[in-house]
Amino acid sequence: MTSTRPVVICGPTASGKSDVAMAAARATNTEIVVCDAMQVYRRMDIGTAKPTLDDQRSVAHHCLDLVEASARFTVRDYQTAARAAVADVVSRGKRPL
Repeated sequence: MTSTRPVVICGPTASGKSDVAMAAARATNTEIVVCDAMQVYRRMDIGTAKPTLDDQRSVAHHCLDLVEASARFTVRDYQTAARAAVADVVSRGKRPL
């Protein structure tokens, strides 16, 4: 049975979290729920280590490109989106990472 608890990878900027997440997701039944404060914004692709389109095709990613950079987007807004993404992943028998 798949656990409903997300696996969390955390660490300082430029420590390799994205590479670890991609390797883990490819090796297991997981989908990535992004928790980067800048990756929620559309067209903020440079300087944010946003996953490449190939990575996004290889492993499902959630909470990317949610709003325009000019939009008001709060922590509460992110929580709502992330909780919905986690519930969606779990509902399909996968584990959120």
